Amino acid sequence: MNWLSRPARQAIHAASIASLAKRSRDDEAPLIVAFMKGIAAPAKAAIAASGTTCQFEVVSFLGNGRQADFCAATTAIMPKLLSL
Repeated sequence: MNWLSRPARQAIHAASIASLAKRSRDDEAPLIVAFMKGIAAPAKAAIAASGTTCQFEVVSFLGNGRQADFCAATTAIMPKLLSL
């Protein structure tokens, strides 16, 4: 999706909210992790639309020199994942 314009990417994100809401509801997802801060808002909107009490975490994408941030964030989330 990186080759698309920002508005085009945002339109795809917005169009995907209903699908994620349905999947989180159908799968009874206890936690959704967004692996890119740019999709945090649509993911939160999907959780709200699902009507569930699904938890939410966001992790910076691991590209562009953010590997250490990615590892630290995913390591911090692991105890929550393992307790579900």
